[in-house]
Amino acid sequence: MLGQDQDVLAGDVDVEETFVGELSQLNVWDKVLSRRVIVAQHNKCHIGKGSINWWAQFKNSVHGRVQVIEQ
Repeated sequence: MLGQDQDVLAGDVDVEETFVGELSQLNVWDKVLSRRVIVAQHNKCHIGKGSINWWAQFKNSVHGRVQVIEQ
């Protein structure tokens, strides 16, 4: 779950705790990336794909009042 904080597993969500802001190029890996790898990706403006989930998958399966803006 992104943009919300569950107080208990499979519990309700509190609309007052909803994330308001922007996410971009969100990726999820099955391991912790080293600082060196993160800095290199940032400096080269190249993130690639996460090993678990990547941006194209997230942006095509949003729910709720979410606006996807393509640039």
